[in-house]
Amino acid sequence: MNMIFVHIGTNDYTSYSNSGSLKNVIRHLRYNIRVIKKLNPSAKVYGILPISRYDLNGMNRDSMSDMYGYTYHDLRVAEAKAYKSLGAKVVNFNQFAPHIITNENKDVTLEDHEIHPTPQTAQKLGYALAKELIK
Repeated sequence: MNMIFVHIGTNDYTSYSNSGSLKNVIRHLRYNIRVIKKLNPSAKVYGILPISRYDLNGMNRDSMSDMYGYTYHDLRVAEAKAYKSLGAKVVNFNQFAPHIITNENKDVTLEDHEIHPTPQTAQKLGYALAKELIK
């Protein structure tokens, strides 16, 4: 492999995930990136930050704390820091494709209106990522 994309799920953020603190989630992420790099030393590793997530009431979860006291924003920041420190390129859709999933269009772009993109949205995210990679 010459390119590896890492995109951890956001279930670690949700309450009762049994993953514990943000420190624990990031510790596991760091471990896995190190293993990936050890097994694939010449591959370029990309760490994809979580896309926007919403609660059952349609509220953006960026500033909502989970049962362990960290927010979805905190998760993104910690992931980006971990990826950078391990030499992985950070992929942040909110920076280069912020118009794909928004608070206003989430009911159309997310199949479950919370986190899972529709096939059309996934395709748009893929195209945006491809454009970003060829820069």
